[in-house]
Amino acid sequence: MTLIDAWRRQLRTPSSHHSSSNLHCTATAVAWVTPEHPGAHLVHGANATAAQITEINRLFNENLERFHICKATGTALKKQLLEAVPATFTLTLKNDLFGYANVTVLEILYHLDTQYGKVDQEDLKEDFERMGAAWSPTQPIEDLFNQIKAAQLYAAAYDPITNKTAIRAATTNLANSEVFTEALREWKTKMKPITPWQDLNFTSRRPTRNVANSSPHPKLDMQTEPSRRKNLTTMAIQSRCGIVTGPQYDSHRHELHQTSHRTPKGSNR
Repeated sequence: MTLIDAWRRQLRTPSSHHSSSNLHCTATAVAWVTPEHPGAHLVHGANATAAQITEINRLFNENLERFHICKATGTALKKQLLEAVPATFTLTLKNDLFGYANVTVLEILYHLDTQYGKVDQEDLKEDFERMGAAWSPTQPIEDLFNQIKAAQLYAAAYDPITNKTAIRAATTNLANSEVFTEALREWKTKMKPITPWQDLNFTSRRPTRNVANSSPHPKLDMQTEPSRRKNLTTMAIQSRCGIVTGPQYDSHRHELHQTSHRTPKGSNR
């Protein structure tokens, strides 16, 4: 059982949703004990030896550090959570005088999960539409892949978006951009039928120009431009899918960005 599974199970149990100890025990099989402040002053026995005094001092400092770490961690988590969630959805927990000072992270999570945690068909429909939102050549191509992966992640626990559907959304978006038309046409004619996202077998080698017949201006060589676009595009897809990474892709990221900004052949733009 993952920590998230344990958290969700705990939140679904109203009688114990305030218990961090129960949640921690469910997730790790180890009971959680919230560190307490060791006190304002050290207390040594009247006849304590030097070794005993040293050990008491060590334990006091250790317990004090644990207390501060636990408190600081809770404060940091609450700050991140409140910054990530629009205030509209947490205002019912906010005190007029003390704000969220006395509200725990677990209480915020429980409130969000019970009030807004259910994803319905309308939410899934909107998520699918976000996945297909138009990508512009003026944007980094990573934006396109990120929006598709975000949509997959959102729907994963309810109505998973398959990798084939994700690929179809990506290629459709690229086609609609009218920048990679020739590259996509060449890809469709040479590649096998669409396979799962992680199993794609794109060609990642850049084409070798014929030096004798090449244009003196490589970037204006229209004979190799479609292939360059195709390979740079597919290398970006491979990188996002974990198929190819490292210097080979990194060395061409800038060229891909420049290519995506070029006006396609025959365009009036």
